[in-house]
Amino acid sequence: MADSHKLAVFGNMYGMTNMILFLLLVNFIASLMAVQLLRGYMHSDEMINFGHIYNAFLGMWQIFTSENWTTLLYTAAVASQPVRQSIVVILFLTGWMLFANCAPQNLLSYELPHLIFRRSQSS
Repeated sequence: MADSHKLAVFGNMYGMTNMILFLLLVNFIASLMAVQLLRGYMHSDEMINFGHIYNAFLGMWQIFTSENWTTLLYTAAVASQPVRQSIVVILFLTGWMLFANCAPQNLLSYELPHLIFRRSQSS
């Protein structure tokens, strides 16, 4: 009986691991692009200033989760005004928001309930 519960919980870890690695990879690629686009334009006293990969990863994750993402958008747009690339920054960050909420986030929200449903059926 205990083995069937272990299989129900850990049986689909391969698929879950692949999905998590995909989400991290996509976020990492977006953060690389954000660093190249915004490095040096934002003030260093900003919490997320896209100065380093780690910081950019957190910023792109913040946009991915749609947690106060408009503040980050406005800050990046204002910081890139002197070099006249605000529209590019706005399109990039908004495009990332739309892509992240259409593709990867739906993968995550689709897979978790199915794992829970399969687990409840096996018990």
